Amino acid sequence: MLSHIRFTHRLKENIMSIPFEAYQGSDPYIFVSYAHKDKDVVYKEIKRLYKEGHRIWYDEGIQPANEWPEEIAVAINNCSIFLVFISPQALDSKNVRNEINYALSRNRKFIAVYIKETALPSGLDLQMGSIQAIMKFQMTDDHYYRKVIKSIHPSLKRRDQFIPENMILKTKEKESKELEKKKQEVVKNVRKKAEEIRLKAEEKKRKRKKVEERANKIISFKGAQITQLEAEVIQKLERQIGKPINLINKIEARFGFLVENNHITKIKLCFCDLTTLPELITKLISLKVLDLRFNHLETLPESIGNLKSLQVLDLGNNHLKTLPESIRSLRSLQELWLYHNELTTLPGVITNLKTLEILDLCENRLKILSESIGKLKSLKSLQLFQNQLTTLPESIGNLSSLQILQVTNNQLTTLPESIGDLNSLQRLNLGWNKLSNLPESIVNLLNLKEFRITKNPLVKKPNSKVKSLLKQLKGNSVEIIKKH
Repeated sequence: MLSHIRFTHRLKENIMSIPFEAYQGSDPYIFVSYAHKDKDVVYKEIKRLYKEGHRIWYDEGIQPANEWPEEIAVAINNCSIFLVFISPQALDSKNVRNEINYALSRNRKFIAVYIKETALPSGLDLQMGSIQAIMKFQMTDDHYYRKVIKSIHPSLKRRDQFIPENMILKTKEKESKELEKKKQEVVKNVRKKAEEIRLKAEEKKRKRKKVEERANKIISFKGAQITQLEAEVIQKLERQIGKPINLINKIEARFGFLVENNHITKIKLCFCDLTTLPELITKLISLKVLDLRFNHLETLPESIGNLKSLQVLDLGNNHLKTLPESIRSLRSLQELWLYHNELTTLPGVITNLKTLEILDLCENRLKILSESIGKLKSLKSLQLFQNQLTTLPESIGNLSSLQILQVTNNQLTTLPESIGDLNSLQRLNLGWNKLSNLPESIVNLLNLKEFRITKNPLVKKPNSKVKSLLKQLKGNSVEIIKKH
């Protein structure tokens, strides 16, 4: 049985010195058997045959994942000539002897090259008695090689065997011309591409210049003096929504635009049946107030992050389920109204709004309020009316500027102890929940003026702890509202 160890050993030691890749294919080829200790001699000889164009399989051709004995057997079965290099070291190798015996048993055409004087064991001598033998160690190199070549049929040569010198020169000349032609094509294409890039850059520059000119040119538009670019935005918006957008003088109006210092600073598009926000609005870079209440918005464009001057964004009464990542870029935003939408979680991007003072999330589908809410240090009003919250996060105590906390109509069963850290809190509305107890820290809310606990279990059946806490709050001049 042929040993798997031979593969591992040869792979490690020979992988850096193999002369060529072993043949893999279905054409006729020569199988080479040899002792590892003879590789310096053997590699030189098979490399010579390979250069002459012969297809040669030797143990370099075994794939690492294959079983050694099986692939050796397959390779011997399919070979046209079995070429073995005989030496004392080869006969000491169990693998070489097994390969010889297997080749003989399969009647493979057999060539034995003796690279050293070697006495065959009687059994092997009997088997190989009639085999063609070439005594290399007794011959000159030229004589030996002619005899080997004579023993090998021309059909064993590769299709890529050496080409006559004149054909090589012609081929090289042809290849050189083709290469030069390709180089010229590459240079031509590079120059063409460079010219296209230059033209595009110039066109982009021209367009940018025109935009800048329109952005700086003041025109009379609907009774106001605004930039030509912003007037064009309004005109395009009118075509998109199908009705005129007029100048308004009162901020309370629900439809129209306001102008300050030749720029549109407020735009209101309520009740317009919008399902998407017109991208054009994001070109109004001086916009401070954007009112989109009572539409059918399901998403917002990423370009909304371009409104760097925006201070108030009202998206109430829409169908928003999430907010775009770009909303984090609204660094000037102070008020964000998201009431009556379809939010199930607090969008994480909101916590990047460091200047936010009012956040209205009423009438959504919030079940959990993320701990990240505690990052909104400037928040003064947090509206969470009519959601599905069962508790508030501990981080809510970090909202040191919070003055109003509205959590009516939820499913609250407990409050975090950190609620007592809300030193600026003035109004706390916890009505219509499931609270049976209050945290002791609630008495630390020294600025609290109004505390609503309507329709909670602690109102009907207050325990001694609750009674004591409510009494202390009353002592702090807190108005405790238990009824509607």
